[in-house]
Amino acid sequence: HQWFVNILDKKEELLAQNDKMQWKPEFMKKRSNDWINNLHWDWNISRNRKFGIPIPVWRSLKTGEVILPSEQQLANGPVDPSVDMPENLPADHTTDDIKGETLVLDTWFTSGLSPLINQNLVERDGYTKSILPMSLRPQAHDIIRTWLLYTTLHAYLRDESIPFENIMISGFVLAGKNEKISKSKNNAKASPEQILGQWGADAVRYWASGGQLGKDMIFDEAELKNGQKLVTKLWNASNFVQMLTEGFDPKADFDTATLLATDRWIISRANQVIKKMQDYLNNYEYGLAKLAFEEFFWADFCDNYLELVKLRLYKPELFENGEEKKLAGQWTLHQVLLVILKLIAPYLPHISEEIYQNIFRATEETISIHKTLFPTDILTIDNAEAIVLIEQMEKVLEIVEQVRKFKTEQQISLGAELTNLVVSGPAEYLAEIKHYEDDLVGVTKTQNIEYLEKDGIACLCEV
Repeated sequence: HQWFVNILDKKEELLAQNDKMQWKPEFMKKRSNDWINNLHWDWNISRNRKFGIPIPVWRSLKTGEVILPSEQQLANGPVDPSVDMPENLPADHTTDDIKGETLVLDTWFTSGLSPLINQNLVERDGYTKSILPMSLRPQAHDIIRTWLLYTTLHAYLRDESIPFENIMISGFVLAGKNEKISKSKNNAKASPEQILGQWGADAVRYWASGGQLGKDMIFDEAELKNGQKLVTKLWNASNFVQMLTEGFDPKADFDTATLLATDRWIISRANQVIKKMQDYLNNYEYGLAKLAFEEFFWADFCDNYLELVKLRLYKPELFENGEEKKLAGQWTLHQVLLVILKLIAPYLPHISEEIYQNIFRATEETISIHKTLFPTDILTIDNAEAIVLIEQMEKVLEIVEQVRKFKTEQQISLGAELTNLVVSGPAEYLAEIKHYEDDLVGVTKTQNIEYLEKDGIACLCEV
């Protein structure tokens, strides 16, 4: 004999339950619906195995009737019919007249109870509110037809509820094109222990977070190398910021009106990436959120902002009101680096925690970066100003690129000084560039900037 749960007569109800949950990605709901629509048999929940959760029933050896445990007996804890007896025997029966069920439950039957198990666990810890439906079920696409379907069925049969508000479906890691990593095929390039030992936990986590929802990805050591590079760059950039901000007191009052245009630009970009990553993460698109972070960290922060401000911080005496401008740069660096660490902490938890403890723990109240909140805007900069700042910085960076190209063509060091830099263009263009003059002097290593009003935009370097 076997035990079944009726499911064929509940297809419409299960499809309706699917519609009540948010699917990420949406096309995975169709896969679930197709499976439900094409079911041809009820759910066999019994297995003839040595190990498993017992089916708590007995059978009469006299009549063949099924004997169930009482509600109180079930409430007292698990019932094992191989050793336990029912509290209430049928008329004219002794314990010798009944036999406990020897079949055990299918693992998906008990796995499908995971929301209730979680509710029970939190109640043991004293939490009395309901956590159902749970906010998220993360899983791979191969068990939509089992774990997810049967969890949904359990919830419907219990009280017509849904088990989860959101369903997040990931893909597989493949050994090659359309080839799953398999022990039997021995097609894994290395064991998990070997990969962690060679690349480190953060680099592996970085690689694993690169997939898109619902899509398989091929194991690629190049991505592990990229993760390792990011760990190294984050460490080196943080050490550089720590050196540039030596003596800075983040608890001291600071007037944000003294920020330079370059500072407001990087803050506006940080604000933008906070918003973009938050939107992606709210939709469980952690891979796209990671890409948004990388673009900001590598290009905006490391390649551009650090290069633009470092002379202002190294040698403030070269600039009018230099100490005030140095303080503006230090305040900005401190704020932006803290945001960077908070954004990348879920991806690189170990190195971000190490940097946080080294640089920020002494002045931050939170004992760990992993207990901090997701960042919010560093400073309110409206969208109109942010657009202007980004457009202006593009023009500034074009000049920087032209200077670097000139030095490369002249086969002189990028750190070599220019005696003069002539920037020409319309009056409006020149007025914009002048907002960035101090930092433009610093990054191009020019002794002087000369502005020439004319129709065309160009720059001329003089050694």
